[in-house]
Amino acid sequence: MKKDGVKRAVAFTQYPQYSCSTTGSSLNELWRGSEKIDSEQSIKWSIIDRWPTHPGLIEVVVVLAFILLHYIFIKFFFYLCLGICSPHRDRS
Repeated sequence: MKKDGVKRAVAFTQYPQYSCSTTGSSLNELWRGSEKIDSEQSIKWSIIDRWPTHPGLIEVVVVLAFILLHYIFIKFFFYLCLGICSPHRDRS
């Protein structure tokens, strides 16, 4: 990264929760590695360590859940109507 002229980088842990044993140890390893490669700290790092609590992500999950529930309701209602209104239904 340093050789390519990177000045800013983002560390995204991809753990859905913050934990010292997972996120913390991964970030500590990143710092140890970056000190060896970039001892003068020319790369400025940003960290994303608690992404599941981000309001944007929560909003997307809510919208997708709403769309999915709407789809399931429409499909259920459609099949229910077909079952009740079908001319081939046995009415005896």
